[in-house]
Amino acid sequence: MKNLEFKIQINAPIAKVRDTMLSDKGYRDWTSVFNPVGTWFEWEWSTWSDIRFLGPDPKHPEDIGGMYGTIKENKLHEYIAIEYIGEIQNDQEIPKPARKWALEQYTFSSSENGTSLKIDLQTTEDAADYLQQMWPKALQKLKTLCE
Repeated sequence: MKNLEFKIQINAPIAKVRDTMLSDKGYRDWTSVFNPVGTWFEWEWSTWSDIRFLGPDPKHPEDIGGMYGTIKENKLHEYIAIEYIGEIQNDQEIPKPARKWALEQYTFSSSENGTSLKIDLQTTEDAADYLQQMWPKALQKLKTLCE
Protein backbone atom coordinates (compact mmCIF):
# COMPACT_ATOMS: atom_id res chain seq x y z
CA MET A 1 0.00 0.00 0.00
CA LYS A 2 1.10 3.54 -0.68
CA ASN A 3 0.10 6.59 1.39
CA LEU A 4 -0.78 9.81 -0.44
CA GLU A 5 -1.82 13.20 0.93
CA PHE A 6 -3.41 16.18 -0.82
CA LYS A 7 -4.35 19.55 0.68
CA ILE A 8 -6.20 22.59 -0.58
CA GLN A 9 -7.42 25.87 0.88
CA ILE A 10 -10.94 26.82 -0.25
CA ASN A 11 -12.35 30.28 0.40
CA ALA A 12 -15.77 29.05 1.48
CA PRO A 13 -17.30 27.74 4.73
CA ILE A 14 -16.90 24.05 5.58
CA ALA A 15 -20.63 23.41 5.10
CA LYS A 16 -20.50 24.69 1.52
CA VAL A 17 -17.36 22.70 0.68
CA ARG A 18 -18.74 19.50 2.18
CA ASP A 19 -22.19 19.93 0.63
CA THR A 20 -20.69 20.64 -2.80
CA MET A 21 -18.38 17.67 -2.50
CA LEU A 22 -21.09 15.19 -1.49
CA SER A 23 -24.18 16.40 -3.36
CA ASP A 24 -25.13 14.52 -6.51
CA LYS A 25 -24.51 17.48 -8.83
CA GLY A 26 -21.38 18.68 -7.02
CA TYR A 27 -19.87 15.20 -6.94
CA ARG A 28 -20.50 14.72 -10.66
CA ASP A 29 -18.83 18.08 -11.38
CA TRP A 30 -15.64 17.86 -9.34
CA THR A 31 -14.99 14.17 -10.05
CA SER A 32 -15.33 14.60 -13.81
CA VAL A 33 -11.54 14.95 -13.96
CA PHE A 34 -11.27 11.26 -13.02
CA ASN A 35 -13.59 10.21 -15.86
CA PRO A 36 -14.55 12.68 -18.60
CA VAL A 37 -17.52 10.51 -19.61
CA GLY A 38 -19.09 11.01 -16.19
CA THR A 39 -19.14 9.78 -12.61
CA TRP A 40 -21.76 9.36 -9.91
CA PHE A 41 -22.33 7.59 -6.61
CA GLU A 42 -25.10 5.29 -5.42
CA TRP A 43 -26.46 4.93 -1.91
CA GLU A 44 -25.50 7.31 0.87
CA TRP A 45 -22.71 8.90 2.90
CA SER A 46 -23.89 7.74 6.38
CA THR A 47 -21.52 5.88 8.72
CA TRP A 48 -21.52 2.12 7.97
CA SER A 49 -23.44 2.60 4.73
CA ASP A 50 -22.37 0.82 1.59
CA ILE A 51 -21.52 3.11 -1.30
CA ARG A 52 -20.68 2.66 -4.98
CA PHE A 53 -18.71 5.10 -7.15
CA LEU A 54 -19.53 4.54 -10.81
CA GLY A 55 -18.86 5.74 -14.32
CA PRO A 56 -18.88 4.46 -17.88
CA ASP A 57 -15.70 3.14 -19.46
CA PRO A 58 -14.50 6.01 -21.72
CA LYS A 59 -13.70 3.50 -24.50
CA HIS A 60 -16.91 1.48 -24.04
CA PRO A 61 -19.59 3.77 -22.54
CA GLU A 62 -22.07 0.90 -22.28
CA ASP A 63 -19.77 -0.76 -19.68
CA ILE A 64 -20.23 0.64 -16.17
CA GLY A 65 -17.32 0.36 -13.77
CA GLY A 66 -15.93 1.83 -10.61
CA MET A 67 -15.36 0.97 -6.96
CA TYR A 68 -17.46 0.03 -3.97
CA GLY A 69 -16.94 0.18 -0.26
CA THR A 70 -18.23 1.23 3.13
CA ILE A 71 -18.40 4.62 4.81
CA LYS A 72 -16.38 3.79 7.93
CA GLU A 73 -17.04 7.14 9.58
CA ASN A 74 -18.83 10.39 8.77
CA LYS A 75 -18.57 13.22 11.30
CA LEU A 76 -20.60 16.13 9.95
CA HIS A 77 -18.35 18.96 8.72
CA GLU A 78 -15.23 17.27 10.15
CA TYR A 79 -14.26 13.93 8.68
CA ILE A 80 -15.24 11.14 6.28
CA ALA A 81 -13.50 7.78 5.86
CA ILE A 82 -14.27 5.37 3.03
CA GLU A 83 -12.89 1.84 2.98
CA TYR A 84 -12.92 0.37 -0.52
CA ILE A 85 -13.65 -3.32 -0.79
CA GLY A 86 -13.47 -3.95 -4.51
CA GLU A 87 -14.02 -2.88 -8.08
CA ILE A 88 -17.07 -2.81 -10.27
CA GLN A 89 -16.74 -4.10 -13.83
CA ASN A 90 -19.67 -4.28 -16.23
CA ASP A 91 -21.89 -3.27 -13.28
CA GLN A 92 -20.76 -6.37 -11.27
CA GLU A 93 -18.98 -6.11 -7.90
CA ILE A 94 -15.61 -7.88 -7.79
CA PRO A 95 -14.10 -8.09 -4.30
CA LYS A 96 -10.37 -7.62 -3.93
CA PRO A 97 -8.51 -10.47 -2.20
CA ALA A 98 -7.74 -8.39 0.89
CA ARG A 99 -10.70 -6.82 2.70
CA LYS A 100 -8.98 -3.46 2.91
CA TRP A 101 -8.08 -2.61 -0.64
CA ALA A 102 -7.89 1.16 -0.21
CA LEU A 103 -8.79 3.79 2.36
CA GLU A 104 -9.77 7.38 1.55
CA GLN A 105 -10.17 10.04 4.25
CA TYR A 106 -11.45 13.62 3.94
CA THR A 107 -10.66 16.02 6.80
CA PHE A 108 -12.35 19.45 6.88
CA SER A 109 -11.06 22.19 9.18
CA SER A 110 -11.81 25.89 9.54
CA SER A 111 -9.12 28.33 8.57
CA GLU A 112 -8.79 32.08 8.46
CA ASN A 113 -9.82 32.10 4.80
CA GLY A 114 -12.52 29.43 4.89
CA THR A 115 -11.83 25.70 4.74
CA SER A 116 -8.71 23.58 4.73
CA LEU A 117 -9.42 20.24 3.10
CA LYS A 118 -7.01 17.34 3.44
CA ILE A 119 -7.32 14.06 1.56
CA ASP A 120 -5.39 11.05 2.88
CA LEU A 121 -5.29 7.92 0.73
CA GLN A 122 -3.94 4.46 1.25
CA THR A 123 -3.95 2.87 -2.16
CA THR A 124 -2.28 0.22 -4.25
CA GLU A 125 1.10 0.92 -5.82
CA ASP A 126 -0.32 0.60 -9.34
CA ALA A 127 -3.00 3.27 -8.70
CA ALA A 128 -0.70 5.79 -6.95
CA ASP A 129 0.73 7.53 -10.04
CA TYR A 130 -2.71 8.07 -11.55
CA LEU A 131 -4.11 9.41 -8.26
CA GLN A 132 -1.14 11.74 -7.77
CA GLN A 133 -1.92 13.29 -11.15
CA MET A 134 -5.71 13.46 -10.82
CA TRP A 135 -6.44 14.44 -7.20
CA PRO A 136 -4.87 17.93 -7.44
CA LYS A 137 -6.96 18.60 -10.56
CA ALA A 138 -10.12 17.35 -8.85
CA LEU A 139 -9.47 19.50 -5.77
CA GLN A 140 -8.86 22.56 -7.94
CA LYS A 141 -12.19 21.94 -9.66
CA LEU A 142 -13.91 21.59 -6.27
CA LYS A 143 -12.32 24.88 -5.18
CA THR A 144 -13.67 26.61 -8.28
CA LEU A 145 -17.17 25.23 -7.68
CA CYS A 146 -17.17 26.36 -4.05
CA GLU A 147 -15.73 29.84 -4.52
